[in-house]
Amino acid sequence: MRSIFISSVFVIAFLSCQSSDKNQFVSVNDQYSMELPVFLTSTADLNDVASLQYSNGEEELYVIVIDEDKASITQALVDNQLEEMYDTSLDGFTQLMLDTYCSGVDVSTISDVESTSINGFDARVVTIEGAVEGVDIYLQVAYIEGQSTYYQLMTWTLLSRKNEFLEQMKTMTNSFREI
Repeated sequence: MRSIFISSVFVIAFLSCQSSDKNQFVSVNDQYSMELPVFLTSTADLNDVASLQYSNGEEELYVIVIDEDKASITQALVDNQLEEMYDTSLDGFTQLMLDTYCSGVDVSTISDVESTSINGFDARVVTIEGAVEGVDIYLQVAYIEGQSTYYQLMTWTLLSRKNEFLEQMKTMTNSFREI
């Protein structure tokens, strides 16, 4: 009887672990797609301009994607007389977005910007540890250059849960595909 109980507990624990490893395929406006953990659900309250927003408040894992037309970014730089500070390349866009984002976060650690490729597209990835409204967070940001669009892909969690979600955050980022 005891061995049946122990076996049942083992099977339940195993199945529970397996279900948290599954992903869902999400496509946005026939523009891009990503794979996200199934425990994340669509939301609209993370960012006003994000085209993709998924979260799980109980697990404290979040992801958003903001897409910006390259021509609009170039025009905004000209309109705001910032073209001497930021060029219109992916590196210029990355620096502009980092400068803007980091002004609203109490940054304690920021990684070097890593030049990489995500599914054939030029990308820059950076990680940030800091505090937002007194809450310690870990954030991974990828800036991706699509055909005519720059994408900001942000995944974040509590700093205390960084190690728990680090691989899932990387998997989400690396699954990004422009359609």
